Amino acid sequence: MSPRRLAERHGVSRRVIRQALTAPLPPARQRPNRYRKTPVIASVRHRVNPMISTDMSAKDIWTALMDDHGVSISFSTLNAYVRNQRTGYRSPTPPIC
Repeated sequence: MSPRRLAERHGVSRRVIRQALTAPLPPARQRPNRYRKTPVIASVRHRVNPMISTDMSAKDIWTALMDDHGVSISFSTLNAYVRNQRTGYRSPTPPIC
């Protein structure tokens, strides 16, 4: 099959077809960055930690952050952080990108 025909068939450019036919191995995949540069919880950690020490529930902390401080954070993120703080689990720090 001609490169033009292959390109039409697979919906890619002829340059991609030429690269695929001449390269001994396919190119390495570029993986997307899985981590945020700054986790959301990092910006409110100074407000959440005192609330955890007063034995507030995760829902009460979340409500206080939303209502009193105007912070928008998902409940699941906050709940995981509160649970990890109470059990003493320290997650590995994500790489800084």
